[in-house]
Amino acid sequence: MRLSFPSKVSLIVALLLLLSIFAYASVSIASEIKKRTEDMIDERKSLNELVAYSIECAEYQTMTWYKKYVVREVAKPEDVVYCRLVMSNGEIFISSIKEEQGMFILDQAIATNETVVKRDVFNGERIFVIVSPTIRDHTLWLGFSLIKVNETVRIMVINTLVTTVIIVTVCTLISYFVVSHFLSPIKKLKGLCDDISQGNFNVRSNIQSKDEIGVLSNTFDDMAGKLEAMREEIRRSERLSAIGQLATMVGHDLRNPLTSIQNANYYVKMKLGASTDEKVKKMFSIVNKEISYANRLISDLLDFSTVKQPKLAKVNLASSIRDVLAQLDVPENVKIVTEFSEPPTIEADPDHLRRVFLNIALNGVQAMPNGGELTVSVKKVEDFVEVTFTDTGVGIPEEDMGKLFTPLFTTKSKGVGLGLCICKNLVEAHGGKIHVTSKVGAGSSFTVKLPIHHQNKEVKS
Repeated sequence: MRLSFPSKVSLIVALLLLLSIFAYASVSIASEIKKRTEDMIDERKSLNELVAYSIECAEYQTMTWYKKYVVREVAKPEDVVYCRLVMSNGEIFISSIKEEQGMFILDQAIATNETVVKRDVFNGERIFVIVSPTIRDHTLWLGFSLIKVNETVRIMVINTLVTTVIIVTVCTLISYFVVSHFLSPIKKLKGLCDDISQGNFNVRSNIQSKDEIGVLSNTFDDMAGKLEAMREEIRRSERLSAIGQLATMVGHDLRNPLTSIQNANYYVKMKLGASTDEKVKKMFSIVNKEISYANRLISDLLDFSTVKQPKLAKVNLASSIRDVLAQLDVPENVKIVTEFSEPPTIEADPDHLRRVFLNIALNGVQAMPNGGELTVSVKKVEDFVEVTFTDTGVGIPEEDMGKLFTPLFTTKSKGVGLGLCICKNLVEAHGGKIHVTSKVGAGSSFTVKLPIHHQNKEVKS
């Protein structure tokens, strides 16, 4: 039969208590037996010496009947086995056991000059014998058993057993419930582990304790959180991998037809020449514009599906940002403000930076359909530089903040939602980060944090 942990602990407690009580009881009972035995011997010794002195004093030394009376009286107690008056030649002159009278004892104690205590066996029972000399060189022998002592010991053993049973039972039950109480968090954690093994990573123990159980609970909650994050990361990686494979296939399959369409559009336009009316020219322009837009989407797809390591070079941030702002198609109702003098030169991939800055700046301009102000600021923070694009546009809803860098997420009518995701990948490839703050109706702020120098990487001057 398989025992639970509380049952095992309770069993161990019971065994330890039994061993402890047994050891203590053994020592106590042995000590009590010794003390009571010594007290009884001293008591009987004093009595035997008194009787030995008085039984043959001058007044009664010729009164045999008196001696027999005294011997019988001395032998009356239940624990006295016999009382003998033995002559110097070993003959039993008087005895409480009539059959013994006239028999001889061969023992050195018949010639003793002082009281001696010895052990003997009588009718198979171990007894104590006290031998005391009399005035007339006789000896008085008093044999007694330890009936009273044994009875006392028996009572002590019974009381000890009863007490032991009560103590062990109570302590075992207490230990069982105490251990069960302290193990309840462990059982809870075990159940939560089962939930995690079945794919539910949202569980938390929420056990409030300052002891080791609390530490274990906090560790479990941290582990569950990390497992949940890892699962989401794995899912994200799987999605990104699938999107990347699809993007590679679609991008290559679409680029060739688009090139053919563009060439055909150019050829037709050249053939028609200057005689083409304005409406046809406008159609040719729209086709070219849409082909360019489609090519940009294909470039985004291919860039997203391919992890490109940055080719580091010395980049002048001021020049790079000014070039990006110059490429923007800025409406008349949007004002561009720059807040930097000469930012530090950093080690980065200039093409990647222009791509990131252009995408973020373009998003800022598009977020202000009714006009506004786009502010670009640069500041140095320790070993990093922070480039911030702040617009006064419509802002980003709170529920969309966590999805900004998710592939294929977009709030625009046109686009596939890969721009910010690509920007994030490019910035992180440089060892940097993108941080976003926004308020609906007040605008948004995108901050790109980049390291000024890269360690153990080749930089082109």
